[in-house]
Amino acid sequence: MKIKIWKDSAGREWQVKCDVVTLGRCESYGIDFANLFTSKATQRKLSKPPQVYALFKALCYREIEKRKLDDEALVEVFDRAGCLAFLDTAIEALIEFFPPELQDVARRVRKATADVMPLLRQEWMAVLATVEDKLAKLVTTQSTGENSSGSSAA
Repeated sequence: MKIKIWKDSAGREWQVKCDVVTLGRCESYGIDFANLFTSKATQRKLSKPPQVYALFKALCYREIEKRKLDDEALVEVFDRAGCLAFLDTAIEALIEFFPPELQDVARRVRKATADVMPLLRQEWMAVLATVEDKLAKLVTTQSTGENSSGSSAA
């Protein structure tokens, strides 16, 4: 089994391992890898940010335990680009878990379904834009609320 290395936006390296234990953890999060390359439902599921986060926790659990990180600390790991790079690394690690004769098939199917990555990027960007927009409105509302309450800048 080859170990894949994923580097987050802060430059930390994560070992991405795929073995029987990690596959079991993935399934406990509702990710069905038996049908990853043929099921549109599974592919759609992996286009959702919470599922990619669950996949990260499943495939990197040894690193997470070693670093003694909780969910709050792990959220920092996932930014716009990092999550997408992780997903690509994770899928390659999963492919390499299969016997060599199935790896070629999995890579061909993955290439044929490459349209999932642009959809994932689009969804992530939309989610992040919504969060950024809401944050900007909240900041504007708070600053406007302070000014209308009689406070003034000196």
